[in-house]
Amino acid sequence: MTDTHIVRTSAAWIRTRPAHEPMIGRRDSQLLFGETVRGDNNLYQHWIAATSMQDGYEGWVSTNDVRIKSFLSEPTHIITTRMANLYPSPTFKIRPSLTLTFMAQVKPKSTDLVVDGFVGVRFNDGLLWVPQNHIMAKADALANPADIVDTAKMFLGDPYLYGGRGHGGIDCSGLVQIALQRNGVACPRDADMQENVVGEAVPVSLKNLRRGDIVYFPGHVGIMVNRTHMINATARFMQVVIEPVRDVKKACNDTITAVRRLPPSVPGVTL
Repeated sequence: MTDTHIVRTSAAWIRTRPAHEPMIGRRDSQLLFGETVRGDNNLYQHWIAATSMQDGYEGWVSTNDVRIKSFLSEPTHIITTRMANLYPSPTFKIRPSLTLTFMAQVKPKSTDLVVDGFVGVRFNDGLLWVPQNHIMAKADALANPADIVDTAKMFLGDPYLYGGRGHGGIDCSGLVQIALQRNGVACPRDADMQENVVGEAVPVSLKNLRRGDIVYFPGHVGIMVNRTHMINATARFMQVVIEPVRDVKKACNDTITAVRRLPPSVPGVTL
């Protein structure tokens, strides 16, 4: 028997092995607050064999990081700022209880419950308060898609974190995935999973690259910000940077494995 579980911490790791190991596994990844997994109830020493309902990623999640999902906890809104503090009271003159990252998911108790510019959102069995302009209804986000390049630029200077999707850092494929998920574009978690399914393949040529193209290298990926430069989360600089695509290609065995182009309906894609 399986249940749907919801992440109740700022971020949780879905791990290759059911253990708190210091090394990050090849298929480890982050789950953000409010995201959901389908989990096997046959617990293994406080671990759940889980599948992410965002991208189908499979692994083990600690029971300390999730709770059984209910109707009351069904997220309806996303965090739209790079980070958002959630407070125990509707005031900024108090220490925050929780800090969430872009694309974490929350559920306001009521859209009418606004006090001094703060919205009360459900947290466990109580409420926390988030600035009203830091969240957006999922339906409104889909109706108002964001420029994927500008979304990626929100992470400029953020630390590189292997397996990260934004809480405390992000990796190359996580950056691409989050930028696309903002617009409801399905995107697998890892670069090798993405490069055959995201958008449409176009001939590999540095001369034909456009803004919004997603360029894949052996074990790496980035998004073109114009015809010559790309944004990528890279361990070479241990942060998210914009750099010439030629430099990235040179650092990746002088090899581009694929170029994928999104439809022009996606904001940020140049015709």
